[in-house]
Amino acid sequence: RRVLFRSSSPRPGDIMVFRTSSGPRGLHTGIYAGNNTFIHSPSRGKTVRRENMQPYWGNRLIAVRRIVI
Repeated sequence: RRVLFRSSSPRPGDIMVFRTSSGPRGLHTGIYAGNNTFIHSPSRGKTVRRENMQPYWGNRLIAVRRIVI
């Protein structure tokens, strides 16, 4: 059974959702890595990397979700 949690204080492994622009394609996701960083692929074909949340990504964060299996 999977349970979805909403979280205001992320933990490593949480899914982070960002609003990068308006419209249906203006969302981006990553995985919280701890210490105010997350792991993501910046765009199609780019290398997956660890990135600091502030200031750019922190201002665009709209949701943090935790899935417990």
